[in-house]
Amino acid sequence: MNFKLALKNVRKSLKDYAIYFLTLSFAVCIFYAFNSIGAQSKILNSGNNGEIVKTIGEVIGYISVFVSVVLGCLIIYANNFLIKRRKRELGLYMSLGMGKRKISTILVLEELIIGVFSLICGLVGGIVLSQLLGVLTTKLFGVSIKNFKLVFSANAMIKSIVYFGIIFILVMIFNVIVVSRYKLIDLLTAHRKNEKIKVKSPVLAGIIFLISLIVIGVAYYFVIKAGFNPNDSRFGMSIVLGVIGTLLFFYGLTGFLILLLQRSKNMYYKKLNIFTVRQMNSKINTNFISMAVICLMIFITVSLIAVSVGFKNQNISQYTPFSATILSSGRVKDFNLEQGLKSIGFKLPEGSKMNYITEKTINGITYKSEFSKYADSNLKSSYLWKSDDGSVSPIDFLSLTDYNNNLKLQGKEPITLNQNQVLITSNSSLMKGTLNNFFKENGKIKINNKEYTPKGDKALDESLTTNQGPVNFLTIIVNDNLLDNAEIDHQYININYNKNNITASENYIQNLFKKEGYIDIKNPHGKNSNDDIFVILSTKIGVMEQQNQLTTMILYIALYIGAIFLVSSAAVLALQQLSEASDSYDRYKALRKIGASDKQINKSIFTQTLAYFGLPLILALVHAGVGIYVSNGLVEMLGKSSIFIASIWTMVCIVIIYLGYFIVTYLGYKNIVKEK
Repeated sequence: MNFKLALKNVRKSLKDYAIYFLTLSFAVCIFYAFNSIGAQSKILNSGNNGEIVKTIGEVIGYISVFVSVVLGCLIIYANNFLIKRRKRELGLYMSLGMGKRKISTILVLEELIIGVFSLICGLVGGIVLSQLLGVLTTKLFGVSIKNFKLVFSANAMIKSIVYFGIIFILVMIFNVIVVSRYKLIDLLTAHRKNEKIKVKSPVLAGIIFLISLIVIGVAYYFVIKAGFNPNDSRFGMSIVLGVIGTLLFFYGLTGFLILLLQRSKNMYYKKLNIFTVRQMNSKINTNFISMAVICLMIFITVSLIAVSVGFKNQNISQYTPFSATILSSGRVKDFNLEQGLKSIGFKLPEGSKMNYITEKTINGITYKSEFSKYADSNLKSSYLWKSDDGSVSPIDFLSLTDYNNNLKLQGKEPITLNQNQVLITSNSSLMKGTLNNFFKENGKIKINNKEYTPKGDKALDESLTTNQGPVNFLTIIVNDNLLDNAEIDHQYININYNKNNITASENYIQNLFKKEGYIDIKNPHGKNSNDDIFVILSTKIGVMEQQNQLTTMILYIALYIGAIFLVSSAAVLALQQLSEASDSYDRYKALRKIGASDKQINKSIFTQTLAYFGLPLILALVHAGVGIYVSNGLVEMLGKSSIFIASIWTMVCIVIIYLGYFIVTYLGYKNIVKEK
């Protein structure tokens, strides 16, 4: 009997609350699909791709614990609205003599039916989605689609069942506790009670709203000034102020709107405007915390996906002009990197070419222009320049001969310098503004009491080694004689493989340096092992693989968290609106009695639903715009890529998804009010 009644209730609720069931199923679908990524290593057998996919799967597994907590809280929160929607129904059961224990049993059975139904639908959808992710994985790692195989992950299925089983058990316990606290009179009269308005005074609401704008503005200012730098106290403060400002924004917004509308009597008392605004005020003030949380979740979603896509689209080929670079760290007197490599048996791969380079430092450098303000006067060394953001960058000096040998290795024409000329190179975005100012001011450099003019009208954007990012902060090319007495800062060897022997050359060098990517070379002038030379290897193939692996991991994590956040937040907004529709039935009934047409009522419902969905989305997109602006500097610093295009597409996709939820919610709201 209880099971039949529970099944009947589920069938009845399925029509009005399809969003709840679909969201649960979609959550299971996403959960399974991303947790099955580790199983896709079977189709990626080339290089280290299989291992990195397994690593991604392990990281996703850890993140799934956090995701399950988020989903659990949101599902319990959404379930609370469903229970609230059925208060009068539960009151009717109690008035007919049904005990709270039996009512709890029915609710538990309902949740069991919902859980099984959602798990089955979600797992089926997850298996399909996981195949699409498998295709995406093969494309991201450049594996032929011919190698693609259908993948089923028993581990992901078991994990999905266990995690969501725990969530549904918690929901059942929550329902039992809630029902045990209900009183019959409260259940029967719940639909007649208005929500308590948190902000009663429009003036106070206006003050709170204006304060929120100031707090958010200060948060924006702090994060723009600090940049993406967690070590800067302003960065942490911007996060705190942003959260507080968002809460205050929703706490005082509708009251502030009432204050404005009341000044225009014609607008305030026109048609159903007063009813619409009061309804919005009641809803938003009651749920301002959830709306603020949802706003922040959308902000995180947009920022995460946009930044991760920006990283994925990075073109780092400009940072890998050579097949390999071998670099020695630290300044060691009388140590020659080329001789040191020969001492451990290193031989240049057959057909390859190399260039041995020493970068040096010169003391006693000054600047003739306003640009001298960028020199750090607090430091004793005079060969340091300060960039726009205040960070200090060293000046490396490279002889013209070594630089031309580098160009020759790349198949480029050599350059010439007059006796009073230098060539400035840098590929760091941190130095871009600083160097632009220097050239605009026709700055000159004085070395050993002699002035030198930069060649050209801007710094040359160039990588002098193969590396994973823009490590050439500032390198000045000078005539050889200027470096006769200069101190060697570091040494490196650039190598270009023979095109017909790339694989064998790469394997030989990688094996020499092993998986660690570095080796210790005995210093012939050292007294103990602490004097050994630390030598690092960076190859073009290795850099490309590492970049692909890292950005793929970041992209998958961002898509996983973003999808969960997006669907969950949209579903909660929809469920809140649908539950409010049931509670507000008597108000709409009263409107019809006093002559309000269905068209006017539908317009009021449309306005309320649009505001409820639109306000968190708009503020989140504004937050995201600032966050993306700040993050773009980080992405550009690590590689020549911009996340603005990715950001626009991300925002468009999110708006489309929210538009779908908005339409379904609006239609459901109308049907509930009309059918009742």
